[in-house]
Amino acid sequence: MSQARIWTEALSKVPCFGTAVYTTCAKIKISPLPKNPMKLIRHKNLSPRSRRILMLRPTDEMRHPYEAALASLGRDIQWFSSSADLLSYPANDEPVLVVVDLDCLHPPFEMGLVELRSNFPGSELIALSSTDSAQLALQCIRAGFTDFLLKPVSPEELGWSIRKCLQRHEALSHLDPKNDILRAITHISTATTATLVRLSCLEFLAKILGCEKAAWLRYSRQSGGPMEVVCSLPKNIPSVSVLKRLPRRGVSKDPHVYKTKGKNLRKVILPCENVSNGVLVLWGIRSRVGPQLLSDATVLMQHSEISLSNLEKFDRIKQQTFVDDLTGLYNSRYLKFAITNAMLKCKQPGQLFSVLFIDVDHFKQVNDGHGHLVGSEFLIAIGKTIKNAVRNIDPVFRYGGDEFVVILQDSDLKGAQEIGERIRKNIERRVYVIHGQRLQTTVSIGIATYPLHASDQDTLLRLADEAMYSAKKDSRNAVHLAYGLPNEKIKHAG
Repeated sequence: MSQARIWTEALSKVPCFGTAVYTTCAKIKISPLPKNPMKLIRHKNLSPRSRRILMLRPTDEMRHPYEAALASLGRDIQWFSSSADLLSYPANDEPVLVVVDLDCLHPPFEMGLVELRSNFPGSELIALSSTDSAQLALQCIRAGFTDFLLKPVSPEELGWSIRKCLQRHEALSHLDPKNDILRAITHISTATTATLVRLSCLEFLAKILGCEKAAWLRYSRQSGGPMEVVCSLPKNIPSVSVLKRLPRRGVSKDPHVYKTKGKNLRKVILPCENVSNGVLVLWGIRSRVGPQLLSDATVLMQHSEISLSNLEKFDRIKQQTFVDDLTGLYNSRYLKFAITNAMLKCKQPGQLFSVLFIDVDHFKQVNDGHGHLVGSEFLIAIGKTIKNAVRNIDPVFRYGGDEFVVILQDSDLKGAQEIGERIRKNIERRVYVIHGQRLQTTVSIGIATYPLHASDQDTLLRLADEAMYSAKKDSRNAVHLAYGLPNEKIKHAG
């Protein structure tokens, strides 16, 4: 039995950790206690059974669905709209958890993150971010945050993360304060993104081994291709510099310590048990790495792999929740979260985005004339045409039946019209061959822009939908704007 599994079985005996919970380990950097005497008292008198959760979000727009989803936690949830209000929270009432939307903080974020950790030294911390930044995630780790979630975050996903944090908090309250390895195991087990797992693993290994640099590599998806650097500490170490640290004769199957020629330094190679996860390289180690230290590092790496495996399973479940089974595009359930996220990004005057509502003209005739199998394949092909006509940052949704929606990030009215026309022309000109049948069609498109047409998502979607029906009623194969602005229609001229 591997040491990772031994640790897992040990954790299963800790309260709140079921046998299905797998975890990872490492030393945790403990932030110094604050100088404020009340905060010292609060830390000393911390009750592991505190039931309060504090939520910092820039708006209350998503409060209701979050409250409904988190009601089953049985916790008192208190909401804040500014970091100043949160930091003034009474020092004698330590919350069990604080959820922080980073949009409420001002860059650079590092000082704000450290201040939050200092104000809530005994609480679990979760960060919500609209920026998929490895550097920001690492700053959160170093500030003592337990998790880092990329917005938009569904109520179910946030609830899942909170439950894991509550498990961790309860488990840590039963542990020996000197047992850093076990504390580290529980820390990484709460990570909910693969990036966070890998960065946490490297960060903790660097502290355990005292290395100057570390990197996580995995094998290229192309057969026979070179290894690729997934992440590194410090950030953005050149790939060439990392790759030359690998043994010339290839990586062995077992962890190994190497001495660096000409220098009194060492490097450690930790191959993952699952070959597809790659290998960890740590170098610039000045002290001796004995069998016990190497064993601890191996346990940490093994539990990181278990966390990655669990996250893959969770991602598959999330895909089933947010992805349309037929087309592989996002579904209507995810649309409301995506629009809310787009609205939250439009903080400054002049920032906007547009919504395209797209309907396939005469689609019922395809189903009636060629059958539903051909019709389904036809919808898949049309969805791909729409996706290929927009940028990678613009999510595409199957709204239902033969209707699609596109959110055009940072797109004004003129830009949305141009993209709408591009989609219309691409579909009009293309001949689709489905099961030997040559099919052609057109689409009717409606456009609404935030906040020019509406400042709430329900009205925005409704106006885009009405503009689409206007195009369908007028001539089909056309792009119409929502009413209320000059030049509301752009029709297909011939």
